[in-house]
Amino acid sequence: MENNKAAIYNTFRVEAYAAARADVGSVVDAERWASILRKENAPFYIIGGGSNVLFTENFPGVILHPADSSFSIVSEDTHGVTLVAGAGMEWDKLVEYTCSRGWWGLENLSGIPGSVGASPVQNIGAYGSSCSDTLRRVHTFDLARMEETWYSAPELDLAYRWSKFKDAYAGRKIILSVEFTLSKHPTPRTTYGRLPEILNGSDAVTPQSVRDAVLKIRGEKLPPVDEVGSAGSFFKNPELSPKEFARLKSIFPDIPEYDGTGGNIKVPAGWIIEQCGWRGKRRGDTQVYPKQALIIVNVGTASGKEIDAFAEEVSNDIYKRCGVRLEREVNMVRPYRLSDL
Repeated sequence: MENNKAAIYNTFRVEAYAAARADVGSVVDAERWASILRKENAPFYIIGGGSNVLFTENFPGVILHPADSSFSIVSEDTHGVTLVAGAGMEWDKLVEYTCSRGWWGLENLSGIPGSVGASPVQNIGAYGSSCSDTLRRVHTFDLARMEETWYSAPELDLAYRWSKFKDAYAGRKIILSVEFTLSKHPTPRTTYGRLPEILNGSDAVTPQSVRDAVLKIRGEKLPPVDEVGSAGSFFKNPELSPKEFARLKSIFPDIPEYDGTGGNIKVPAGWIIEQCGWRGKRRGDTQVYPKQALIIVNVGTASGKEIDAFAEEVSNDIYKRCGVRLEREVNMVRPYRLSDL
């Protein structure tokens, strides 16, 4: 393996380099690179679109990049369609296509940066929907065991911003393609946030009209990734026990609340950050985005370490003020080695 000092693309616009980059577009590619990594005991990390990671230093090994951008229909009938997309396909290109065909299921997830392969890892979600709503199967290759496997959605323990790819499968399994099942019958989810306001008066709600509404909202409050460095939501929305929520509500009587899992109550991290006075605050070229306090942006040439330190400062202050620990949604890069998996 040669040291090529490959630049690592990431939407935070942090300057970082790896020893090498490998495009993995097939099982054959995955087998080849797994053999190299094992033989040389080289560190590696898997990155799709680079939209949910933060590098705090150069990476001393190989960046594996899922590269298959193919798309095909597996089956179709009068009720719906099952499709498969390569892990390297741009996520919003897939959503754009399905909405143009009038297929329901992905429209609320419009505008999310990144690749198709990343969607089940984070179980991406927005505006009342998540990847798990339509996910059917995921095609993977186990780099440690040198075997390919298809996993059904229930096998992945999908939850809020969570899947087995964040835990038991982290590092060892690279995603090659993803299958989704979408509906041809109207199944709109339009009660979240400002969607009812924007869609009010529409002659007929379609996947395309929901997509347009979502893109409008995102455009008004989220930084454009081609202009400002960010990774979208930096923190997860906390889920609190009823006792923890009651304590927080005593501090913020007007705090919004949503149903969580297991009887817990989900609260908006961005709202809390804003109430604690962080919206728009800046340290050097790192800032809490003025239009959405859940997002941390790189407005110039901030380093990964500077962004990391700033996020830690925000998180610590929130805990000090109201006792809520903010968990990061952004992945902090750490190297894997096959000998450890």
